[in-house]
Amino acid sequence: MSRQALKPVPDYAGPVMPKFYYYRGKAGSDRDWIMKRMAVIPKERQAAVAQEYEKRYLNKNAGFGRQLANQYLQGVAVEYRDQRRGAA
Repeated sequence: MSRQALKPVPDYAGPVMPKFYYYRGKAGSDRDWIMKRMAVIPKERQAAVAQEYEKRYLNKNAGFGRQLANQYLQGVAVEYRDQRRGAA
């Protein structure tokens, strides 16, 4: 049996995503909402924003980490969206 060489994986073109976010089946996920907001954030900032999102999402002391994480992400996305609109 001959071995085939592995094909290189093309660079992933989508935004960096947090590892943890709300998911309750296909009808109840924040995934698309998060992807849309992460897409307006510059690539070099996406990993840091995703990490901060996860930190806030997993904050057990707050009791409502999802809300805190989504408010944070919305604020960051609006900031970068407004910068893009001002530069255009």
